[in-house]
Amino acid sequence: MLCSNCSTAPALPHGRCQPCAAGYPPAPGNRPQPPSTAGLKSPRGIGIAASVLLGGCGFAALLALLAAFSLYRQADTDRRDLAEAAVVMTGGLQLLMMAATAVVFIIWFYRVRVNAEIFDPAGHRRGRGWSIGAWFTPVVLLWFPRQIAGDTWQASAPADRQGTRALISQAPVSLWWSAWIASAAVGRISDRLYGRALTPGDFRGAAGMMAAEAVLDLTAAVLAILFVRKLTALQEARITERSAWYHGAPPAVGSAPQPGLPV
Repeated sequence: MLCSNCSTAPALPHGRCQPCAAGYPPAPGNRPQPPSTAGLKSPRGIGIAASVLLGGCGFAALLALLAAFSLYRQADTDRRDLAEAAVVMTGGLQLLMMAATAVVFIIWFYRVRVNAEIFDPAGHRRGRGWSIGAWFTPVVLLWFPRQIAGDTWQASAPADRQGTRALISQAPVSLWWSAWIASAAVGRISDRLYGRALTPGDFRGAAGMMAAEAVLDLTAAVLAILFVRKLTALQEARITERSAWYHGAPPAVGSAPQPGLPV
């Protein structure tokens, strides 16, 4: 009897020849239950939307940086009022962009967390509800989202044919989270300094801190975009891998991110 896959070499008892058996799942009669795809949804669309909005946050941070420089230069001149107006306008733009981005980002964050639980049900320290609730809960906001992001990142790692996932670097997660926490902390300081400023020296000090905050905001936005794109690519590869079971194709050995996305 010839191989049921290539129809050229003699078949082993399970219906495939040795080369085909080494590279493909077992023949249909002996194939293990395929991994479930129930509940899996591609995060690509919402990930693109989140990336675009994060880019808008980065642009707003760049404008805030320019406004802070202007306030620093005009702190002891009669044009300080104009510089302060620019600071207020760019700060308002940042708030609007952050509000819109937060909504879309949290939707994406929940989507990838749900997918990750399907990939690895036992690999999570927090329930899926925390992927939304943690952002609105005082104190735990400082570390729950980071834990959820790290667990989701690892659960989305490429798997071999035995379903084993190697540990992958969490540097993109850690860098994004560190920049975000730092920008929030520096932002609180700059707000206090600006609110108490009376002298030109006070305004220069506040402007310097505003500039530092804007740089951190811009950095956090860029790192968040990289995080979103990379995690989206990892999950797209895992979803494609699972779908391959239902179309008779072999699961990839260490699925790779989609072309064109950062590694």
